Amino acid sequence: MKDLFFLQMRFTKKIYTLKISNSTHSKRLHDHWDTLMMIFLWYHSSPFLKVTMENVENEVATWR
Repeated sequence: MKDLFFLQMRFTKKIYTLKISNSTHSKRLHDHWDTLMMIFLWYHSSPFLKVTMENVENEVATWR
């Protein structure tokens, strides 16, 4: 699921960069995108999120 999310993000980035022709604006967009990707990577690898997801999966399993 996470791989599909990042694949979709990369595809969206390609569409955005194709639409923008101004080089300085494009560079700024790349910088923002790199920052966003770093935040997403940190968020997905954080231990808090893993614990939260385990709790959610356990709750769902008990309700089934």
